[in-house]
Amino acid sequence: MLIGLNFAKDDSREFKEEFGIKVAEHVGSRTRVFESRNLQEYLDILRDYSPAKRDNLVLINTHLDFKDELSTGKWRATDIAFNQKGGVIYGEEPPAQSSVYKTRFVEEDPDFMVHAAHYYGERAKSMKKELKDYIGRSDSDPHTLVLGFTPSWPRLSVAADALMGGLPEGGDDPWWWGVGFYNYRNKASKSPEDSYKDILDRFYFASRVVVSDKAQEILDSLGEPYQRAENVHFRTLPEGVKFGKNLRSLSRVDAERVVV
Repeated sequence: MLIGLNFAKDDSREFKEEFGIKVAEHVGSRTRVFESRNLQEYLDILRDYSPAKRDNLVLINTHLDFKDELSTGKWRATDIAFNQKGGVIYGEEPPAQSSVYKTRFVEEDPDFMVHAAHYYGERAKSMKKELKDYIGRSDSDPHTLVLGFTPSWPRLSVAADALMGGLPEGGDDPWWWGVGFYNYRNKASKSPEDSYKDILDRFYFASRVVVSDKAQEILDSLGEPYQRAENVHFRTLPEGVKFGKNLRSLSRVDAERVVV
């Protein structure tokens, strides 16, 4: 399981380490406590962590601590990556809305955090096994599926950075973190048609927006309905914002497909 701890700025390093060890002891054997010294070190350890492994990880510094060093797009992509690995973060309020932050921080009862982390870790393990090339949250289904493009991580392409940073927010329940991405990979054992059929069946109630000619061709061959947005070829944040607004509009139109 993966647990992040977000401490107050004035908390001492000694307190952080002591509490991290306390949480690790509640998790049990094969648990590592790690305090990243810089952003790259954090990205490296998060990239290498897998919910499928038996090893557990308690992180003292997370992307919440490195917010000022990341663009909006890269911060959001990292937040989703943490979520997709089954991670949860407890502690002080984050500097931006986070899909993995939980408001309850129980210093006297770390078991509360451990139980939640176990639950989300199992969901992440199951989803990764079922949908290998899907990018999105593992703790909930997406409200919108973007088909034909997946953002890379931890290194984002210029287009992916602009796209992630340009997705609309949306108040207390930000719109951006309910978007999932899928693109067929040639290494997949299934055919493109079967792979897309699986993702559409798994997230039947999600709105579908196609962003590539190949994905459009596949959905047409399957006879599946969708909305069509432009291909992801833009490179700037203003273009990403424009794309994000159009994506949300198309998502609302496609949502009528599943209204009963």
